[in-house]
Amino acid sequence: MLNLTTALVSTAVALLAWPLLRTFLTSYRRWRTLRHLPTPPTSSLLWGHAQIWLKSSLPMYLAEWTAKYGSVYRLRFLHRWGVVVTDPTLVRAILQNSKTYVPKDRILYHPMEAASDPQLANILSSTDGEYWKAVRAAWMKCFTSTNLKQILPVVVDLCNRVIDQQTAAAAAAPVGRAAVFLDELTDRITLDVIGHVSYGRDFGAVGNKRGRYLYLTNSMLHLMHSEMTPSLWNTWQKMFPDKHKVALRSEWNSVNTSEVQTAIDNPPGPNTIIHQLLQVTDPT
Repeated sequence: MLNLTTALVSTAVALLAWPLLRTFLTSYRRWRTLRHLPTPPTSSLLWGHAQIWLKSSLPMYLAEWTAKYGSVYRLRFLHRWGVVVTDPTLVRAILQNSKTYVPKDRILYHPMEAASDPQLANILSSTDGEYWKAVRAAWMKCFTSTNLKQILPVVVDLCNRVIDQQTAAAAAAPVGRAAVFLDELTDRITLDVIGHVSYGRDFGAVGNKRGRYLYLTNSMLHLMHSEMTPSLWNTWQKMFPDKHKVALRSEWNSVNTSEVQTAIDNPPGPNTIIHQLLQVTDPT
């Protein structure tokens, strides 16, 4: 009986130890391959750069690291190593060379599916198969130089409207009390540009200070950011889902379903993304 117990315990330990050992060996081999690249100091011995990666100030860190370590450096997320390449010429050479093809990492791209309910693959998160090719072919028709020239006056008009709003607000505010929140202003301009490019209409984010669509967009971006967590935490979330997130996904899905139905009933111009996507035939 004792021998049987010992054997069972040994087997259990081996089954638990093997994934850890395999993870360590994989990480070590990856480290040896990339060890010649510089790396910024980590915020945690365990998490590596993961905690910094999830901060809203990440762009400032990336700018600082690029200035200090150059256009190519390495980062660690738990046991996984990644390489940051900021030189556009080098990025283009890597992506266009079949020998250095970089497939999409599901751990990184999966959170982008958090915006759909039920969660489905999209143009950003799907693998490079027939579905992706069909959608991308339709999508790219909207970004020709001719279409971009058509949308440029819209962007300029939105920017001028924001400038007028801020000028009026500054004039009405007490001296030295005027404040400009650039992140909010860029959010509003970006959302309205997306509305024109995607659906051929203005979402009204620049003109409406408390627009529901703007709130939902910002909330979904935060939700996608929060999804970039270790798989163990994701498993816990699936077992005990956050009711607020469930409701948020449902409302976001309802709003976008309504937009698509409106586009089906009253098709916008051929230079919009929704028009091109509605012409796609499912390759499967």
